[in-house]
Amino acid sequence: MILKEIFAVRLKELRLKNNLNIPQFAQLLGVNIRLIKFYENSKSKTLPTVDRLKQICIHLNCSADYLIGLSDVEKKS
Repeated sequence: MILKEIFAVRLKELRLKNNLNIPQFAQLLGVNIRLIKFYENSKSKTLPTVDRLKQICIHLNCSADYLIGLSDVEKKS
């Protein structure tokens, strides 16, 4: 899988694991629902900025390395 595919799959997986629907997650991040849908669509070329990636990691309690596929460990110990 390429970076975008890994990111899309893991983002959705973590969002669901945290019992968040797309509108709730968008509200937490202060973004439009459409942007979350773009992030979770592996065919979209839309990826978050570094600042937004940091926000996502904080809200989903995961590492950026995990989200972008550099690690298979969800959280740092």
